[in-house]
Amino acid sequence: MKRLVWIILTLVPFFMRTYIVTGQNDIYNFKYQAETNIVTHVYGPSTEFLTNHIVSDYGKRLKQTSSWHRGVDFNRGANTDHWDHFLALNKCDVKKLQGGAGYKYILTQGTQLGRLDHFGYGHLFDYSPAPNAKGDLVLIEMDNIIPKQYAIIQMPSGPPFTAFGPVEGTATYGTTVYTVTNDIEKDEVLGNIGRSNNLGNYNYQHVHVYMFKDINKAIQTL
Repeated sequence: MKRLVWIILTLVPFFMRTYIVTGQNDIYNFKYQAETNIVTHVYGPSTEFLTNHIVSDYGKRLKQTSSWHRGVDFNRGANTDHWDHFLALNKCDVKKLQGGAGYKYILTQGTQLGRLDHFGYGHLFDYSPAPNAKGDLVLIEMDNIIPKQYAIIQMPSGPPFTAFGPVEGTATYGTTVYTVTNDIEKDEVLGNIGRSNNLGNYNYQHVHVYMFKDINKAIQTL
């Protein structure tokens, strides 16, 4: 189901940059925005992850309950009270957003010609179910959709009041009704670097990046 993710390390003066490579011409630069003020939720500029931000790579694990790590984990080393943004690797549509109690993740389908790879991003927010507000992002349940669907708002929002999720519709937060769309531009804020897992919360924050060959199979099985 999942394609091998190559992390290519390129030495340049003073630092090393990370690239996610899927083919000869498909190079993705993974970026984040650091939360620089945790009270007013101010964020810094878009910045590429460095190789020392990789806390766990793809492949076989030793002496752990899970024998194979199915993606790459990134964390810039921030404390657990910081909720940094991560940015979309490519232009995409949101296909699934898990927002219930436990592990939270978002799955995307590439829509840019020549960059049609499909990605997933895990450990958003924390264990608590929606509504879940962390940093300037709010995870909410969409209005009047069965089975439940979720959306994310970046605050302050609007006008126009918009959110993103896997289906079109609306979501109400407080007294405001948000229009939910599913299209995301490359380098647009897609989520926060969180700590949710199935049993509670990790004691550190990171984002787990998946890559999928078959997005429909990923939707059904993840």
